Amino acid sequence: MQKQLQEQEKQVNEAQKANESADAEAAAVAQAQSQVSSITGQLASATAALTQALQDESSSTSGSMVSTTA
Repeated sequence: MQKQLQEQEKQVNEAQKANESADAEAAAVAQAQSQVSSITGQLASATAALTQALQDESSSTSGSMVSTTA
């Protein structure tokens, strides 16, 4: 997802530099920015899910005693 985000940000920059009509440029920039926002949202969701999974794992093992003697 990070690579997708980088690619979309690159497309935003390219659209802003393109020698197109103002309307075409604005449409291209808007589309690329929309995709950047979508990918950013996906990254946030994945990060939140990972954080929750780590917290769940941590809470399921907290307070457990492990015997270190054989």
